[in-house]
Amino acid sequence: MNKKLLSVILLLPVLLLGLLFTANYIAIGNLIDDPSRISFANPVEFVQIGHTSTIPCFTTPSEDKWQEDIVYEVDDPELVEIEGHALAGIKEGATILTASYKNGTLIDKIPVYVVDEDSSGLYALDLGSSLSGISDDCLYGRYDLSEGLELVDAKIEISVFDFSSAIYEGESLIPSKQAQEAKVTGGLASIAYNPVTSRYEVTAQGNEDIVLTFLNSLGEETELTIPLIEEGINVRSYRDLAYLTNHYEKDNPLCLQTSLESYDQCFDSEGNPLRNLKPLALTEGEKNQLQAFGDDAFYLARSFDGVPYYYEYTKTQSTYDTRFLEKLGQSADLIEGLKIHQDIYGNGHSLNFHDLTFPSGEKTNVNGQEIVALSEKDVYRGPLSFCGVSLTGDSPQVTVNGEDNIVMGIHSDGLTIDNLTVFGANNRPYVTDYEYGGTLLSIKGVNGFTIRNSLLQNARNGIRCFSSQDVVVDNCLLRNCRDYLLRLGSDVYKEQNHQATPSENYPEGERIDTNITVSDTYFANSGFFSIGVEAHFDGRFLYPTTIAGFETEQLFMGTLPLGGTSKGVNLAIEGDTRFYDWKLISAVSSSAFLQINDDLSGFEDLLEMMEHFDLIPIIVRELSKEGNAPFLIEEKERVDGQIDPDSTFVNTGIAYYGGGLVNSRADFAPEDLGLSPLTVGLDASLTTDMLLEGCIGPSPFRFYLYKNDSSIQPGDNPSLKILSERA
Repeated sequence: MNKKLLSVILLLPVLLLGLLFTANYIAIGNLIDDPSRISFANPVEFVQIGHTSTIPCFTTPSEDKWQEDIVYEVDDPELVEIEGHALAGIKEGATILTASYKNGTLIDKIPVYVVDEDSSGLYALDLGSSLSGISDDCLYGRYDLSEGLELVDAKIEISVFDFSSAIYEGESLIPSKQAQEAKVTGGLASIAYNPVTSRYEVTAQGNEDIVLTFLNSLGEETELTIPLIEEGINVRSYRDLAYLTNHYEKDNPLCLQTSLESYDQCFDSEGNPLRNLKPLALTEGEKNQLQAFGDDAFYLARSFDGVPYYYEYTKTQSTYDTRFLEKLGQSADLIEGLKIHQDIYGNGHSLNFHDLTFPSGEKTNVNGQEIVALSEKDVYRGPLSFCGVSLTGDSPQVTVNGEDNIVMGIHSDGLTIDNLTVFGANNRPYVTDYEYGGTLLSIKGVNGFTIRNSLLQNARNGIRCFSSQDVVVDNCLLRNCRDYLLRLGSDVYKEQNHQATPSENYPEGERIDTNITVSDTYFANSGFFSIGVEAHFDGRFLYPTTIAGFETEQLFMGTLPLGGTSKGVNLAIEGDTRFYDWKLISAVSSSAFLQINDDLSGFEDLLEMMEHFDLIPIIVRELSKEGNAPFLIEEKERVDGQIDPDSTFVNTGIAYYGGGLVNSRADFAPEDLGLSPLTVGLDASLTTDMLLEGCIGPSPFRFYLYKNDSSIQPGDNPSLKILSERA
């Protein structure tokens, strides 16, 4: 065997180091939600008893069939009946109208009032609230941010509908938008009526909750309470958000009062602005205003309708192993959209970072799938390199991915994010569309962080939590991510100074570096696993050694040792946590997680041979055993005792990495979650497995999966309704 062929054979298992750090499913055919976005046209609907009213909606550009895919519900069907795309009033009162896709995904919610000719009383509505999150809470900050970026008393607009003085216009009963009397009866505030907007304007003057009392023409009173967050600041634009996170040094809580969307999602199919949406984009004037507050602010310019808009990002240092980057003279900087150092109350609103993270290059068609390429100006370009291998000794033919860019990074201890929806990008048909989208929420070196009642979706990774203590994910939905929905690990590891797999470990009280609790949370549609718990690999090839006359130090370009034992993760899972993550085994591919250089002249067999040194065939081999058949849902019978990956589904719930010594703990009872354990080890009698063990180490991998009799089956989707009920 010549040295070149031997080097290729040695290279292939080494590549597994990267495959197992960041392995993933291509998930072709794994469709996510309808890409269109729909919202109600009005902030409130009125329906008369005995009359029918069409439900007005806006939709972003999509096919006309969108109305057929909508399911409507009301909280109290005794008050109003759903008749197709209309409401029929039955009994006087107030309820909530919810629109969802047929798969249960929430679209929008609004209040509905059923009234009649003799209806009286006042119905107050806060137009700044959003009912489309997991929680219906609407909280306000004590302050607004002025045009000059100064804190000023918060102004809160209230619409009040008075049916004691309503009039008819044709078949419609039109209430008055002005009460006979309005006053502040609790807290510190003032109130005044604005005849131009037909709204009341309430100005906060203290941190206490504001209580308002309205009097109608019949002398009847209606009371409304506006909850205030002490020293909180209302966020009403992307300029506010970018300034208060990336530039502002104080820790005032933030209260989101509008949804900040990608530019094209802010308008319906006819170009009309959608209700309560603003673009997550800066005008040139806003960019120049923020730019004066720090030299670490950078901007990516795009143009819509010929007008330039800008998106801010900052830079942060990777906490991953960066020796390879230093060897190549490359930067260890990561792109970060927002640096979070204060509590955020989302009020059900959304942040969509599509125009910052999604590629802006040309669209191409690959095997029937539309792929959008990177352009030169795009800044979110995928993970940094962790290590590389070279067959020539100078430049790497292949590099392995490490830590990824960040959409939102947590930078202070003890923070809370509540009732917030974050999109890394617009809804797309496949999770592979989020190749370059980065990590939605990065938690590194933090003590105490809680995210609750929130939805995170559409990125490469959902949450990445490393070397952090007392982290809580409560009553959330994480879905549609290229890699993991929740990725856990430690930045701390010990290198060994010998070639064999080490037996040295950390003392008992020092083994855990990340402590996280997941409670009442749903996971859906990952590219690989819903939850991945990483451990550092420690095979003998990751140390300077000689194998069949070939130096591993040369192969890794002088960056060895790469092996070691990392500290562990204590993952606790509680309550009603579910994994909607069934997928075809045949969708597995690792091609997206290695950077292959263009110059592979003389190594034509490399890509073909790589396919034989992947962990996935080993998992398939384990699943093919008759005793493991309950983990599979098979559409076709086995041939020669082997499963058919093209028609076999497996639920990828939780993966604990093996390889080197593992310090992580599974602090949950799998049976309480409907999960069953599956251990996958390497077979020392097989040459392929022996080579893999030389890269990763001998410890087996542990998986926690649903079996085929689970109540959750392929095609099932999570609904926000249950999450909303317990928020």
